[in-house]
Formats: sequence, C-alpha cells, structure tokens
Amino acid sequence: MIKAQGYRAEALDRFRHFQRLSYEILDSTAQNLRVGNSETEATRMLRKAFHLAGAHNYFHVPVALFGERSAYPGEFGAFEALPTERVLKEGDTFILDAAPIFDGYTVDTSCAYNFSDDDVFRK
Repeated sequence: MIKAQGYRAEALDRFRHFQRLSYEILDSTAQNLRVGNSETEATRMLRKAFHLAGAHNYFHVPVALFGERSAYPGEFGAFEALPTERVLKEGDTFILDAAPIFDGYTVDTSCAYNFSDDDVFRK
C-alpha cells in the first residue's frame, strides 16, 4: 500500500471525493453515449458535465477514443489524443479519460468500456 505522507486527512478525503466524482462523470457519460456519437461529441459532453460539477480547468482536457483508436495504434502523441469525428459503433471498445482540477485538486481518471446494447458490457 502506498502511504501518503505530509497530507492532512481532510485533504486526502477531499482528493478522494473529487476522484470519485470524476469517475462518476466518466461512467455517466459512457452510459449516455449512443451509436453514432462522435469522439468530439463525447468530449463536449464530458466538458459540460465537469463544468457543471465545478471543474473549469484541466491538467489535460477530456479525451474520448473510440474503436481502433482505443488501442493507441502506431505513434500516439499529444495531438493524436485530440477528438475526431470517428463515431461510436455497436461492439466498440472506447476510452474516456480526463484530468479535471476541482478547487485546486487535480485528479487524472480514465476508464475503458465496451459499447453494447447489453447493459452487462456497458460497465
């Protein structure tokens, strides 16, 4: 277990709160995606949700990678992570990633999903 030294319990609790909130936003956005949504639309949804939750700045902006892009093919740098008009298809694997800053706390969260009408696969 990694021990946090030099941090007050209250600060760690706040960090954990914001980390959970970020994961909830990623999961909620994933559940609201539909066939035909683009990576650009997904990142717009994420930015709106984070804004409503109080995050107005980022360590890195939200990222959505659909299908083959979720495997980081070939040379994959900072610009390759920018959203494209690639649309979500049934059966796609996709990644949602964000590093919002809430009240001075930076959290970097990422989740991988499989898009399917079967809710079992959308978790």
